Amino acid sequence: MRNIVVFLVAFWFLVPSCAAQENDFSLWLRRTNKENFLIPWYTHDGQKAFFDARYNFDMPKSAGVFVGKNLKTGRFSFIPEAGVIFGKYNAVSPELLVIINTKRFLLFSQNQYSFGVAGNTDFAYHWIDFVVNVNKWLALGADEQVFKEFILGSQTQVDVGPAAKITVKKMYFRLWPAWSVGPANVGRRTLFAGIGYVF
Repeated sequence: MRNIVVFLVAFWFLVPSCAAQENDFSLWLRRTNKENFLIPWYTHDGQKAFFDARYNFDMPKSAGVFVGKNLKTGRFSFIPEAGVIFGKYNAVSPELLVIINTKRFLLFSQNQYSFGVAGNTDFAYHWIDFVVNVNKWLALGADEQVFKEFILGSQTQVDVGPAAKITVKKMYFRLWPAWSVGPANVGRRTLFAGIGYVF
């Protein structure tokens, strides 16, 4: 946890204050019947650069730090990133974010491949979040994630479920109850709940 705090503080001072920007800090709970993780997450979207720092998301007890460029055209954003993951798990990890954001709906897609270093295995990750704005404070939709670790005998994990977002001014609350549809962890239930602040 200490490592991610250091990087969050570093990013705060690296962000150019004169640029048009959006910062998002959130804290997530990932809860299953066997394990619980707190996931702090910070993103900065500036005119020239996109920063992303998170802990416990890519792998338990590991921090991920990503830097990229937001290639934005109207409501469409295409963000290629280069990143590193370090801690209990170590990797070099390119990532691609694709975002379509209109007044009516948001489609967010995260696509990642991590090349394990120092004896760590590779993994691939894909996530789609689709929500429709019901009104100015409520959005409803569905999420899906796919995780595959490339070791002998490993199976792909696929989780799906409904999603909800409540926004009050600059604060938001997200809820995603997910069910594993396999082949790994078939039937397992996972709850993702997050609270965030945009500034």
